Amino acid sequence: MKNPTLAAFRAFSLFLLSATVACSAATFQELKDQYNKGVFALEGERREKVATLNKDYLATLERLKQEAASKGDLDGALAARNEIERVNRGQLAPVNKSALPSWLVTRQSLYEQDVQRATKDLYARFDSLKQNYVRALDELQKQLTVAGDLDGAVAARAEKQRVLGSVSKPINVAEGSPTAPNALPPELSRLGNLSKDLVAYFSLSSLESGGLTWSRVPINASFTEQVKIRVKEGHKTADFNLPGAVLRIDPPLRLGESYTLACWISLPVPQDQSVVFNGTADQCLVIGKESARWWIQSKLASGDYCKLNKLLKGWYHAAITCNGKETSFFWDGTRKGGLKMTMDNQLAFLGNTYQQYLQRANMCDSLADCFIFSRDLSAAELAQVASVHKFK
Repeated sequence: MKNPTLAAFRAFSLFLLSATVACSAATFQELKDQYNKGVFALEGERREKVATLNKDYLATLERLKQEAASKGDLDGALAARNEIERVNRGQLAPVNKSALPSWLVTRQSLYEQDVQRATKDLYARFDSLKQNYVRALDELQKQLTVAGDLDGAVAARAEKQRVLGSVSKPINVAEGSPTAPNALPPELSRLGNLSKDLVAYFSLSSLESGGLTWSRVPINASFTEQVKIRVKEGHKTADFNLPGAVLRIDPPLRLGESYTLACWISLPVPQDQSVVFNGTADQCLVIGKESARWWIQSKLASGDYCKLNKLLKGWYHAAITCNGKETSFFWDGTRKGGLKMTMDNQLAFLGNTYQQYLQRANMCDSLADCFIFSRDLSAAELAQVASVHKFK
């Protein structure tokens, strides 16, 4: 049977290859959409391959857990159970394996080798896709420059630099603002000493300035026309539940190694999943109907922070914290999961994905009170942030 994701990838690659020769036939947005489709096709194929391997691996782990338990080996049974939970959440294996039983280390290594062999060609194809995209963008940049569309040429160059990993300088929260920020709004007095670590506050209660109420550094934020301001539970909130609704931050806000992103989110999600916080490529928080997820484009990797009850309705406080080594997810003030790695630390979009062709399916319902801090906050500190405006 023909592999649909492979066929899709080949179609996208062919489009990008042809675009390098006849780039005038493809607009900047068309190139960008085709590249993103190609990336997602590869990610879909990776998920299929890993899911097949996971099924066998999880069955083996369950057998090993039962064997350890039958022998009275509590540590071994717990280690196997923890490994089952790690695989189910899509988290990476710990680098330090000294605490694991030798039999689990051996079986884990075999599983990782199987995954590497099964996905090796995907990364080669990803590199090929990226190279074709960069060549197409380079040609488009030249053509737009010759045609006098300098803004278009700059946009093509910026996208090329982003893909190559040398994005033109975004706003850096560590650099501070050339002018002193305005005084904090009165309602933020509840933050107390946390205010000294506050980078920006999006109340999302007005369309003006993309819902930005206060920032320590200059931020250019704007809503697309699909975003509406609505009153819910007595509060004005930004409603993202129409296709194409998104909040853009341009240039992106570079967060530094340590940061916190927190906001109130209304459930249920409009479609299958809602992208809450989006970098220039990575998605550090995606709320689905049954899980909270993450997605890293450069590694073609995704996974669950935790499972969620699909019947959840109403307002919930969500937060992502990063300490430079580990990313954690908090739900209503409780840490629910994380991963031993960091992601793209540039905040570029809120309320929807950056992929325009997917903005009809990845939008949020309503968001409110989005806070950005320059360090990772504790559970107690997040509770303090959530108390500024209580939505439940």
